[in-house]
Amino acid sequence: MEKKVDLSIKLIIYCALTVGTDTGDDTLYKCSGIGAECALLFAKASAKLALVGRNVGNLMKVANSCKDFTSEPLVIAADLCVQDDVEQIVNKTLAHFGRLDVLVNNAGIMVLRSIEAGIDAFEEVVRTNLWGPFRLTDLAMPHLIQAKGNVVNISSMLSSMPVSMMTAYCMSKAAVDMFTKCAAVEFGPKGVRVNAVNPGPVKTALMKNAGLNEEADDLFYSTLESASPLGKVACGKDVAEVVLFLAKGEAGTGAYLPKDENSIPYEAKPAPLKLQTMGLSEILSRSIEHTKM
Repeated sequence: MEKKVDLSIKLIIYCALTVGTDTGDDTLYKCSGIGAECALLFAKASAKLALVGRNVGNLMKVANSCKDFTSEPLVIAADLCVQDDVEQIVNKTLAHFGRLDVLVNNAGIMVLRSIEAGIDAFEEVVRTNLWGPFRLTDLAMPHLIQAKGNVVNISSMLSSMPVSMMTAYCMSKAAVDMFTKCAAVEFGPKGVRVNAVNPGPVKTALMKNAGLNEEADDLFYSTLESASPLGKVACGKDVAEVVLFLAKGEAGTGAYLPKDENSIPYEAKPAPLKLQTMGLSEILSRSIEHTKM
């Protein structure tokens, strides 16, 4: 019989929650974001939660679903690109709960732009995907040291796989991987573990938010599914289960765990670089062209 995970004494901050496709009711299971599924899974383990994001409506949907399994989560509307907001995340959490055990850095955006498009898109992606998690970890670390807690960063398999039109995203996730390893080395002796999860394709609202319309988004994921060994792509819950494993206290530190068993075959290592990048780049280009039609 599987042992139930009990995190009833743990306080966890989740950043940047998305619900995904709007179903018209309060459920969050259709294309739920990674953060939403993480929150729900930890709620089922009785953890106390501080939920962070820019969209108050999404936050309340997630919080209402979590209330069925744990105490009412603290909802914090904040933008990780804004210094004052990042400070308020930590301050409000400590004022409400008095402690912090786990920080899950799930903030992430993707902007589909060529390198030639200029610096604005790059700055937007790096500010959200890297600066925000770095600053929040910095502010949370004294309290994580006190609790002998841990950090889980959500990275991506694209941290080591170049894809055209995703340069800023790939660069930001490569930096998250190195941030994870450096922080693990620095804070391990102080009792804090720092790890990352590097998912392959996950069916969330990320590509729509990056600019694909509904039809192009469907084409993107259906093409990935048809080309994958298992005939599917991962969902938010698949990633949440790995996050739970890393956060509950039994894992090591400095790891970044791939969740890419569904990656399309001709990008599997150790294929030549051109072969690795050709598949996803071509699928993405086809979807972008579909959006323009």
